[in-house]
Amino acid sequence: QRELSAAGKYVEAAKVAEKLIRVTFDKLEPRVGVMHKMHVSALNNIMFYYVQLERDTEVISYGQRALAFIDRHDNFRSIIPDMDASLSLTLADALVRKGNLDPVLPLLDRAMHDLSVAALADANLAGAWEYLADLFTKVRKFAEAESALKRALSISERLNPNGAPIASQLDKIATVIEAQGRSNEADQYKRRATIIREPASRMDADSLSASEEMRKQAAVAYEGERYDEAEQLYLK
Repeated sequence: QRELSAAGKYVEAAKVAEKLIRVTFDKLEPRVGVMHKMHVSALNNIMFYYVQLERDTEVISYGQRALAFIDRHDNFRSIIPDMDASLSLTLADALVRKGNLDPVLPLLDRAMHDLSVAALADANLAGAWEYLADLFTKVRKFAEAESALKRALSISERLNPNGAPIASQLDKIATVIEAQGRSNEADQYKRRATIIREPASRMDADSLSASEEMRKQAAVAYEGERYDEAEQLYLK
């Protein structure tokens, strides 16, 4: 599956995942174990492939099937909160695209609970909280989006206080705060995002200026038939 997915062969990858879904289901034992995890993982994978193929009907069908399977087994969800969150978010996103909003909020609440206890790497956890916030924003639940974004921001700040994701998250927080009528507070987040971006903008401008100067020097060297020097300058 991994090789097919990496090559963009999602139809073929989905067929392999479907076989794995059947095989793991046939081998399930009474107690929750490895095969249960493999079964849910295969369902999660096939949802990803159908997302890439823009086939939301299949995404919804497999997502509902996966969550129902998890809920049928006591304590299974507590064992795989990261995967449960992934399934819930992917399913919610597909439902939003289909315009079927009624089941979305319970799914987002489910994902929020999962992420609160999931043992994900910080970078992945920040991305998951931001994804959750984006979905809350789509259904105009701005207070919930704000809360999720601030969770993502807190994690991102630990990873890199001046990283590019932080500026983007600050902008998103400003947007959802403004949607709640708190314009002055939103402006503070916008200013902070601008401050983070300014050094990068200056560096880009400086790099372009230096590059242009080297091209000029290379052209002069070439005109003077100093070809080795011109080549080195061009390579820089």
